[in-house]
Amino acid sequence: MERTEASRKGTRIICKGKARQLMLIAAALALAVVPAAAVSEAWADDVVFEKRFGGNSTDFFKSVAEVPGGVVAVGWADEGSFGDGDWEGFRGNGGKDAIVVMYDDDGNLLWKRNFGGQGDDMFHSVAAVPGGIVAVGASESKSFGTGDWRGVTGKGGADAIAVKFDDAGNAVWRRSFGGAGADVFHSVAAVPGGVVAAGLSDIPFSFFEKEPDIKWSGYGVAVVARLDDAGNLVWDRSFPEGAGYSFLSVAAMPGGLALLGDGPTDEEGSKHFVAKYDDSGALEWWRGIGGGEYHSLTASSDGIFAVGAVGALYFGKGFWEGVKASSEISDAVILKMDAHGDVVWKGNYGGLAGSTKLSYVYCSVTAAPDGVMAAGYVTAARGTGISYQHAFAVKYSGAGEAQWDDVNSASFFSLFTGVVATSDGFIVAGGSGTTPWSGGHFTRGYEALIVRYGTVGVVPVEDITGVPNRAAAGTPLALRGAVAPSNATWDGISWSVKDAGDTGAAISGGMLYTTGTGTAVVTATVENDGFSKDFAISVGHADAIGLKEGGPGAGMWLYAGLAAVLLALCAIAAAVLIGKGARRAPSGSSGAC
Repeated sequence: MERTEASRKGTRIICKGKARQLMLIAAALALAVVPAAAVSEAWADDVVFEKRFGGNSTDFFKSVAEVPGGVVAVGWADEGSFGDGDWEGFRGNGGKDAIVVMYDDDGNLLWKRNFGGQGDDMFHSVAAVPGGIVAVGASESKSFGTGDWRGVTGKGGADAIAVKFDDAGNAVWRRSFGGAGADVFHSVAAVPGGVVAAGLSDIPFSFFEKEPDIKWSGYGVAVVARLDDAGNLVWDRSFPEGAGYSFLSVAAMPGGLALLGDGPTDEEGSKHFVAKYDDSGALEWWRGIGGGEYHSLTASSDGIFAVGAVGALYFGKGFWEGVKASSEISDAVILKMDAHGDVVWKGNYGGLAGSTKLSYVYCSVTAAPDGVMAAGYVTAARGTGISYQHAFAVKYSGAGEAQWDDVNSASFFSLFTGVVATSDGFIVAGGSGTTPWSGGHFTRGYEALIVRYGTVGVVPVEDITGVPNRAAAGTPLALRGAVAPSNATWDGISWSVKDAGDTGAAISGGMLYTTGTGTAVVTATVENDGFSKDFAISVGHADAIGLKEGGPGAGMWLYAGLAAVLLALCAIAAAVLIGKGARRAPSGSSGAC
């Protein structure tokens, strides 16, 4: 399996005060004689809005979806939250209630709903569909026949649930599925004409009676079901390997569905797998994905992406051979598979913090036109106690390079468990621990947390211009160029000789060296983007192109040398300031999302 290791950190460079002024002056002085070195400022991590939501107890967002005119988040709230804070004037149904909250594009609260009965009711995942959203999760048996489940009889234990809400937050239909044990839907994805939900059946769903060949030994089976626009069952399937498996995440992909699951640990230490089903529910293939804990997957026309966390001891062997651990406890991991289940690349994200033990975990991932966005949390532990936990998000290119990251460090304890790409950025959702902290617990539990980022990611390069087209034989030529559009994301241009012809052309340190006349063809490649373009440079005698023999005068080279010294000094000064002021991704311990 081919591997391309992802970079572990995005880069944000902030120049301040005199250091910034010196850098600008030095860059201006040096432009004539050294290649242009571009520092991209297009990694926009602009927060459009950040909202916390809740009452006097725990409120938590587990999943998020973009809808016309805004964003909808789903999760749950404790019974004690209702009647207080954002739930003032609302009464809970008993136990935990599933919740649905809609914000407009600017973060203004449009409407909020709680849903459930006398038991615990929770939404784990949401998908936007024509005319609203569909949320899935689970409800306890004692919820049925009460509250919002009045008139619906439970199957026993806990039932998997699916509820459609319209654009105004009204429940359009509600469905429960299950047998005598505990059943749950962990994930939902929109498909043409309905949705597909995936999860676990502790005892086979009642509608599995039409599949008498199901292997069953009492330990749970992974299940996937397709529902139409009215919530009616179209088909259902269980994972054919038998008991002990669960589906954790589902995503629509060309020609079918991608599912992430877990099950018994195999001989290679792998207990998680990715499976591909076609549109009719037939299993096409499944593949183990190595040791660790995986939580979410997404799919696009380009492939399947899965994320989670892998303990430090798993790196350097087996599935993770050749990959070095970055953190003391665990690294957040991401991998890409093609449509046939072969791994294209995989990478890890983490960091070291001396005596503080760090662990990173990705809880959710979403596909974007130019890559993927993963979100999760990082925990710092000192001894046996937890020092802090911060939510973070990382943007990856389609080739697996970490391009941008952001850490939500405003709260002492926060995590992101859901992420979705939008037309102009990303939305992440999760929870934030409230203060004060007392005896290892938050006195008011969690507040639900949602953050909308603006234009996050890359603006691709479409052209390279301004490359010199003439040179003098025997005289070094500085290769430089500009990219279009002007706001494109780029970290510099690398140069190579494609055809030296009779010029003897060679490139070193961004300078073109020639020994003879003729035409040399050089290739300019934009770093961290991949765009490339060939340029023909005519190499003649110095007199023919207006230069005296011997090239630039001593004064010009002195000028260039001074500029280079200034650049070096400024880079050192900037590095010192950056080391003091730049935000660093904190870390954390792995755990269930």
